[in-house]
Amino acid sequence: MEITKEFFENVNLAYAGFFDHHELDDDVLTIGGWSVLFTEGNSIPKKIYILFNNEVIATSEEFNVNRDDVKVAHPEAPLNCGFTIEIDNSFKDKLDYLEIFVESDDFLYQLNKFNGFLSQVEISGKCNLRCPQCPAVMNGFHNKILSKNDLDLIEPLFQQARNICFDGFGEVLLTKEEDLEYAFSKIPYSKDLKFHTNGMLLNKRIDLILDNSLPLRQIIVSIDSLSDDLYPVLRKGGKLSVVLDNVKLLKEARQERGQRFPIIIPNMIILNSNYKEIRDFIDLASTLDNKLELIHLYDLEKMDDDNSDFMYENEKVKHNLKDYKKTLNESLEYAKEKGVEVYFSGSVTSEDEAESEEYIGEKREVKECHYKSNGRCLQADGKFMFCVWQTSPVFDWKKTNNVDPSKNPRARKVMEMLENNEIPFECSTAGCPYVYGRESSEVKDEQVIFVKGGWSATKA
Repeated sequence: MEITKEFFENVNLAYAGFFDHHELDDDVLTIGGWSVLFTEGNSIPKKIYILFNNEVIATSEEFNVNRDDVKVAHPEAPLNCGFTIEIDNSFKDKLDYLEIFVESDDFLYQLNKFNGFLSQVEISGKCNLRCPQCPAVMNGFHNKILSKNDLDLIEPLFQQARNICFDGFGEVLLTKEEDLEYAFSKIPYSKDLKFHTNGMLLNKRIDLILDNSLPLRQIIVSIDSLSDDLYPVLRKGGKLSVVLDNVKLLKEARQERGQRFPIIIPNMIILNSNYKEIRDFIDLASTLDNKLELIHLYDLEKMDDDNSDFMYENEKVKHNLKDYKKTLNESLEYAKEKGVEVYFSGSVTSEDEAESEEYIGEKREVKECHYKSNGRCLQADGKFMFCVWQTSPVFDWKKTNNVDPSKNPRARKVMEMLENNEIPFECSTAGCPYVYGRESSEVKDEQVIFVKGGWSATKA
């Protein structure tokens, strides 16, 4: 049975369980996992769908496997929340491509995969703004754009990924419309696709965006300030009134079509100069889709530019931590009153309590980094990284004609070092919770050299 686009429009991407094991015995392939609808009274779903290439290959209504491990992690979960389903053994080499959905009375939920990963792909390395906190402004833009041949090579990555983000150091909407349409066409409707934009060109691509509202589920608009005085400093080359008008136009056009997606999410990088505006951003989010994305400025050293009005070090909120935390907590309470979901993304910082007065966020061990196994970040100039938290490129995916790190010797070495709690060269001074600015003891004889584009240019 082939599944239509409408099937996926009713999918709730809320956490609902895992597809976490498989067995091949006597030519019978059995896959299994568990599911609990935490958003629906901790109930068990009614039906399971196994999909391959948007076609249903198996279904089941049986949840009859006791999962003690799930019960320990989630005491509220029913014990018999596990399932097993037999499928044709021809799929034994295609497990990465399977999608599993469970059905309730009101929604379809997609299960996480035990090996599902996050894919971030830079469609364009060109940008129409010159934001002073952007590493590409500091190091230079590479100005490359993905070709159709590049997208053909990346397509298997899209097929296997759980979440996909079109993001990098350029503006996605500077890509030619036909090329962006081609990129959208490579991604199954079942995926959670989002992209970041500065919003200046949204009005020129509204039809393209809405025509591809699946797989496109979220558009995150980087704004940083709602002040007429501060916005042009932080978003140099942009115009606040244009961005706000474009966001409004997109929402109105979506409503006129009666579409649910894409959800529009404002974004701000939290700085000393703008953290008092968090409440204003919550108000903005409440006029859109009641979601707000926050990110703290990367805690890196020696980033100040004598020729810029933007003093990087002074903009770190850790230098004003007490008042910032007070403002943040008050703002988060206000968000609850307004019904706005606020979440933190990227950088070392999070909503967690600081472990010291100089560090915002929770420090973790290097070996806990999950990006080593599920991160795939590709830039349009060929850089392959496991994440974008100020890491250097591991290899050139364009020159090697390869986007699979398991097939690259250096990538395998990096994964091995991280697993052994060692910081590889590529991760030296990264601003993530696992490295948090520490240096690597590794000296590389051979480096992947890129002249411009992103944090990696500073170490290559």
